[in-house]
Amino acid sequence: MVGVLFRYAFNSRVCCADAFLHSFEVNAYASDTG
Repeated sequence: MVGVLFRYAFNSRVCCADAFLHSFEVNAYASDTG
């Protein structure tokens, strides 16, 4: 049970990090294009 909760928390953490990095890339691209 603990393993399932840990895996769920890990997956959501990775998903959030991926979304954060994606938004950062979009912002960098927007600033590059002026």
